[in-house]
Formats: sequence, C-alpha cells, structure tokens
Amino acid sequence: MEHSQHVQVPDPVKEKKNLKPIDYLVYANIRRYMNKDTKCCWPSLNTVANACDCSVPTIRTSIKRLHKEGLINIIKRKGQSDMYQFKELLKNFERFTPEFLDNKEITPEEKAYLIGLHSQSYKNEDYAVTTYSNQEIATNLNIPLRTVQNYNKSLQEKQIMTEIATALTDDAGFNVPAKAVDMHKIGQAILYINKRVDNHEDRITSLEKMLELALKENSSLKKENELLKTAKEVSYKKEYDF
Repeated sequence: MEHSQHVQVPDPVKEKKNLKPIDYLVYANIRRYMNKDTKCCWPSLNTVANACDCSVPTIRTSIKRLHKEGLINIIKRKGQSDMYQFKELLKNFERFTPEFLDNKEITPEEKAYLIGLHSQSYKNEDYAVTTYSNQEIATNLNIPLRTVQNYNKSLQEKQIMTEIATALTDDAGFNVPAKAVDMHKIGQAILYINKRVDNHEDRITSLEKMLELALKENSSLKKENELLKTAKEVSYKKEYDF
C-alpha cells in the first residue's frame, strides 16, 4: 500500500474524466494493494469485488473505464490475475482512509458519491462542506439529479450529512442549502487531525531551527568579540612596549 493512513484518488471534478463515482471507489480499492516503488499490484477481481462490496461484472466494467481514461494500465498474465500498473498520480487528488473504504455502515454507492462530493467540499477535521447545488453536483459527477437527491436523503437519515440553510440561490431562484458531511462518522477526520499535528510540528521544527541559528550567531559574535579584545590587547602592548 502506498501509505498506511490513506489512499490517493484522482479528483473526479478537476481532472474531468469520463467516469462514474463507482469507478473511483474501484480505483481506490485496487490502489490499496499498490507497491509504492513499482506502482503495480495484482489483486483478483473477487478480491476487489469483496473490498468494494460490488459484483465482479461491475468491477470488470469499471476497470475497463479506468483503463480507457488512462488511470490504470492492465497487464495480462497467463494463468494469473491481471496486473494493474498505476501512472504517476495527477496533481489533483483526494485522500481516503482505510476506515472510510471499509466502513460497513455506508453502501458502496454512498461511498462512491462521497468520494465525488469530497472534491467539491471545504474540509477540516470535523466536516466536509459544499455549497454546490444538487444539479451542479450531478453535472460534475456525471450522474442523474435524482440520484444525487436520493444519496443526500440516505446520508441524512444515517446522520452522516446535515443540510444548513444559506442565503445562496440557484439559477431558478431556489435556496441552496450547504451540505455538511461529518468527517468523524465516515472515518476521514484523522487525515485532517494529522495534518494539523504535522503543521504544528513543522512550526516547532522551524522555531528550533531559528533558535539554533540564533545560538550559532551569538556564539560567532562572542568569538568575534574575543578576537577583537585580544587584538586590542596585543595592539596596546605593542604601543606600550614601543
């Protein structure tokens, strides 16, 4: 696996690939097995299907789309499962934890939708919030509006998503509520808690370096003062002796 705490997945919106949300879920569950050095792995279709909680035909079709869009190379191996080779990740990507991918409280379809929604949200350790309208989300993710509405409803019923009233309106003049996904309930909060800790550690490291530099400069100044003092004493002795 490339990282013990997360899997990187191309941003479904910014990269504008002709893919469905389920394809990114399949991508994530294959990439989990990727060797970070060779960028290759070879999980069986059954293994990927079990990880995604989807049928093998669904996985096979999704892999074909991922291959067509250039996100995965397929290397056939006689008598063995196919090998999947990943290219260098595009600059736009999202990160997802094993806890999220393994969450049994969320259906595969809901996970796929959340992966797509993630890229359209502002995120911190508590919530992922988007102010996109349902129609904008549907267009960005290449899925029907009704599907977006159904996913929002099911996630709200599970208390994973909350809608918040805003002053924003869509093209038809209707109010657009913000959608807030609870990062703790989907297992994504740890990424942003770690990021905050990393930033804190970076600041500490920076301060330590500044202190170390200051001490070196102080030590250098002391040496210069000692040299000046010595030079002054030598000069004085010479003048006195003369």
